[in-house]
Amino acid sequence: MIVLRGGSMIRSGVAAVAVAVSILLVSCGGGAAGGGAKVDAQSALTDLIVEKPSAAQAGSKTSDVSCSGPAPSEFGSGELCVDSGYRQDNKFSFANWGSYQYKGDTFNADEFVTLFGAANVCISGVAEKCVLTTESQARLDKLNNQVAGGRCEGMVVMSALLAAGAVKLEDLQPGAKSVSDLDPNDPKLLKQINYWWATQFSPKVVADTATIRGKGIKGVLDGALKGLRKGVFATMGIYTKSSGHALLPVGVTRAADGTFNIIVYDSNLPDQLSRVVIDPVKETWIYLEGAVTPGQATGGWSGTSGTIELTPLISREGGSTCDFCGDKSASQLEVNAQLIPLPADGILESLFKSAAK
Repeated sequence: MIVLRGGSMIRSGVAAVAVAVSILLVSCGGGAAGGGAKVDAQSALTDLIVEKPSAAQAGSKTSDVSCSGPAPSEFGSGELCVDSGYRQDNKFSFANWGSYQYKGDTFNADEFVTLFGAANVCISGVAEKCVLTTESQARLDKLNNQVAGGRCEGMVVMSALLAAGAVKLEDLQPGAKSVSDLDPNDPKLLKQINYWWATQFSPKVVADTATIRGKGIKGVLDGALKGLRKGVFATMGIYTKSSGHALLPVGVTRAADGTFNIIVYDSNLPDQLSRVVIDPVKETWIYLEGAVTPGQATGGWSGTSGTIELTPLISREGGSTCDFCGDKSASQLEVNAQLIPLPADGILESLFKSAAK
């Protein structure tokens, strides 16, 4: 069975294979932290994937993880382990949504050709007057149907890129002072959200995510701590038997009982920061605000290893390969695709400076 990670409903697109079922996060319903600090993002990604387990994975109450001092009020109680500096102004003021709510929020050829490349999906090999291949048109139609499940994946990725300074506010909506000022009725913004939503289908994203997911609960906690301390954002995927959702970890605190709170932006809840509680000893996680539809009471979501994962932003760089790119038969659809402006290659090495080590 395949579940899509989306937002107002289910988080769509990432193949979460290791929960006994394959899960894709397609539906979710519904002041920058950047400090200009240079970090080696590829090295940081390697750390998340292959570095030996740290104390957070040792199963001994994680007593040697460096956490001290009070957490910011937005984070709630507990000792502060790491703070990205992400705050209310870094979040979108509108909630994740399903179906088609805004003008221009369909997933169309602009996002599709940008993601997979005109040389791979257009008969002519160029975006202008692009006649899509038959299989490309079928995949485009499928993605447009899937994005209606919710855009949580795209919203948390886009929020992270804006917070890290990889995408500039002025390039989206001149005059916006913060992410919370951005208007969802702007097609330029919606195309960006849709594009980043679709990167979850990239084979590289799927592979890197699966590797981190395979490290279990402790590995995900360890990855969140290391990544945020190095200035590397990673999105989080959480899953139930029938649903998936995307979140953005922005900080970590430690409670008196030895559990950890991963502080997250949830696009279903634009007015608050939320907490995913990690118990590295019992190897469990709990997210009390978990819901397929914003505002829906669920009693919370919980899980064990294999139902929670991280995807570093750098894994999404460079578009995507495709298993349908070998098709050379012409469809009946001709489009003038306008390529989506993306951060230059390597820009994800210019990330935020974390506020607490």
